[in-house]
Amino acid sequence: MGSPRPSATTHVPVFQGREIRSRLVAMAVLASLMAGLVTGGAALFVVYAPLAQRVEETHSLALRFGAEQLLGFLDGAQREIGALAAEPRLLAVAGGHAGEAAVSDALASLLARSTSFVGLLAFSRTGEVLASSGAGMEFEALLARIQSQNAPDVRVDTIIEAKQLRRELGGVVQPMLRVVEPGAASLILAASPLPAEGDAPIATLVGLVRTDRLARHLRGDLLGGNSDVLLVDAQGRVVAAGRGARSASQDPFAAVAAPAQSECRVRIGYRAESGWSAGCARPLGALGLSLVSVQPAREAFAPLVLLPPIILLASGLVVVFVAWASAASVGARLIRPLSLLYTGLAAAGRGDLSVELSEGRARGDAESLIVAFNGLLRSLREKTLEIETSRRALEEQNQAFQQQNETISKLSVTDALTSLHNRRFFQEQLDREIRRLTRHGKGLSLLIADVDDFKKLNDTYGHAAGDEFLKQIAAILKECVRATDVVARYGGEEFVVVATGTLLEGAGILAEKLRTAIAEASFIVDDSMRPRRATVSIGVAEFKGSQSEMFNAADAALYRAKHSGKNCVMTTADE
Repeated sequence: MGSPRPSATTHVPVFQGREIRSRLVAMAVLASLMAGLVTGGAALFVVYAPLAQRVEETHSLALRFGAEQLLGFLDGAQREIGALAAEPRLLAVAGGHAGEAAVSDALASLLARSTSFVGLLAFSRTGEVLASSGAGMEFEALLARIQSQNAPDVRVDTIIEAKQLRRELGGVVQPMLRVVEPGAASLILAASPLPAEGDAPIATLVGLVRTDRLARHLRGDLLGGNSDVLLVDAQGRVVAAGRGARSASQDPFAAVAAPAQSECRVRIGYRAESGWSAGCARPLGALGLSLVSVQPAREAFAPLVLLPPIILLASGLVVVFVAWASAASVGARLIRPLSLLYTGLAAAGRGDLSVELSEGRARGDAESLIVAFNGLLRSLREKTLEIETSRRALEEQNQAFQQQNETISKLSVTDALTSLHNRRFFQEQLDREIRRLTRHGKGLSLLIADVDDFKKLNDTYGHAAGDEFLKQIAAILKECVRATDVVARYGGEEFVVVATGTLLEGAGILAEKLRTAIAEASFIVDDSMRPRRATVSIGVAEFKGSQSEMFNAADAALYRAKHSGKNCVMTTADE
C-alpha cells in the first residue's frame, strides 16, 4: 500500500536551516570549551614535564657552581681570620696592657689589607668588646646588636641575646664561621682565638664578612638575562644577591624556595621585582644558609607560548567533527560532502597532514566547511613544523648545557696557570689515599717543593716570565712522577706531590729526581730565547697516622732545605 499523497492545499515550509545552524553553533561553542580544557590540560602535562626538568638541570648547574665558589670564599675567610689573629702586632697589644686606641690601630692596620672583611672586633675572653675597626651600615648594625645594654627602649630578650652572643664570641677556641641576626638582616661572622704562650687564648678576633664579595660568586647570569641567585638564611631573608639588589626584609620567593632538599625542584612564587618567578634552592651546610635561584616564569617557561595555537587547532578540529555529526541528519544531499570531510579527518587522525580535500565537490555551507577544514590542516602543518623546530632547538640547548657543565667541572679541580690539579683536588685525593692506606697499609709520602728565589726571578725577568717558569716547572713535575702519584699546585710558587705506595726512602729518591730534572732544565721564558735556570727545594715526610703532622713535618723539612743552601732535598730522616 503506497504512501498517501499530500493534498493541493497542504503547506510545505521552505527549509532555511536556521534551527540547525543555531544548534550547530551552540554545539560548536560547547565542544570548543570542552576541547580547549581537555587539550590544554593534556598539552600542559606533555610539555611542562620535560621543560621543568630542563629548568631544574639549568638551575642546579648554576647553584652547584655558586655553592662551590661561595664555600671556597667562606673557607678562605675562615683561614684569613686565623692568620690575622696570629699577627704579632695584634698579639702584642691585645696580650699586654695597651689601651683601646692601640688595639683599634692594630685592627685598622689588619683591616686595611684584608680582602674578606668589612669590619674587625676584638673581644676579651669574658665577652667584653676591647676595640673595633670598620664602617658601613652592616657593621654599625652589628655593633648596635652586640653592645645592647639596659635602656628603656631596648627589649629584655634583645639584651639577653646580646650578652649570650658576646660570651660565645669571647669563648671561641678555634677559627669558625657564624651567622648572626643584628636586625632584620643576617650577617656572617668569622672568629678566631688569639693564641697565647700559655694554655688559654688571650682574646678573640671577629671579622664581619663582606657581602659584596659574597655577591660576586652568585652567578645569576648563567641562567639568563633577568635571572639572579640569592644567598638566604633559614627564614628566607636575603644575605647577598648576585645582582647586588639586597633587601633586609624576607624575600617572598626565597621564603617559598628556602626549604631546600638535596635535589633541585622547581618552585613557583611571586616577587615584587620580577612578578611570578621560578627557581630552586640548595643548602650550604651547617650555617643554615641556602642558595636560591630566581628566574622570571615567562623566561623559564618560554616554550609554553606555543600552547595557545595548538589548543586552537585542536578545538577547531573538534568543532568541524561535531558540525559534521549534527548536519548529517538534515538530508541526503549533505552526505557526500560530509563523507568527504570524514575521509579528510581520518587521514589527519592517522598523521597524514598532507591531505587536501577537493573544494569543488560541495556547494553552499558544505563547501565552506571543506574550505575551513583545508585551512585548518594547512595551519596545523605550519604549527607542527614550528613545534619540531622548537624541539630541535631545545635539544641543542640541552647539549650546550651539558658541555658547559663538563667544562665547569674540569675548571673546578684545575689550576688555571699550570694546568695541574688545584689545592682543592689535591686535598680530596690526599684524604682518599689516606683512607686507602688505612685499609691496605702500603705507605704514603708527601713532597712539598718550593721554587728558590722566585721573587728574585720575578724582579729580574718580570711577572710574565715568572708565570712561564711555573708552567714549565709544572710540566717537568708532571712528566717525572708516576701515573698513580698526585701532583698539584698548592699556591704561589709551591707544589705538592702525594707519592702513593711509597715509604720515606723511596720518596726521597723521587724528590731528588725531581730536583735534578728541574736544576738541569733550560727555561725559555721571554722573547730573547736565552735559556734560564731555576732550582727548587723539597721537603719530604711519610704518613705516620696524622695528616697534619705529615704536613708539618714536610714543611719543616722544606724549611731546613731552604736554610741549607737551597736546591736540595730534606726528609724527616735528616733531622
